[in-house]
Amino acid sequence: MRPYNKEEINLLMEEFDRVESGSARAAFIYLVTDAMARPAYSCRPGKHGHIYDFRYYYQEKWCYAFIPNKNSLLWYFRRPLLNEYAVDIVSLQNEFDEVKITGSKEIAVRLNNFEDAQRVTSYLL
Repeated sequence: MRPYNKEEINLLMEEFDRVESGSARAAFIYLVTDAMARPAYSCRPGKHGHIYDFRYYYQEKWCYAFIPNKNSLLWYFRRPLLNEYAVDIVSLQNEFDEVKITGSKEIAVRLNNFEDAQRVTSYLL
């Protein structure tokens, strides 16, 4: 993974500043540092309009992302991943408080703390 440039570092800091809850901040830090240690992934902060996110690319496909919110992070299993690999939604529902299938047929998981962040990364390819 290449180092972040100045613009990406600033964007990452903006994303972190959006998170107010200490437990969600811990989850944010864990996910970003864990992503940096995964050589199979290219991970970057991103922004689309007013929505900030952190993107995980696997084999050049945008497979995962999380969106920082005030009190939690919203993790996405994205369609490029779901089109090729099965994700056990029942297992996710048993492990996490809030799991939804979005209108675009992606799986969204609410992460409230460090432990949630650790568990969700066990689902990465």
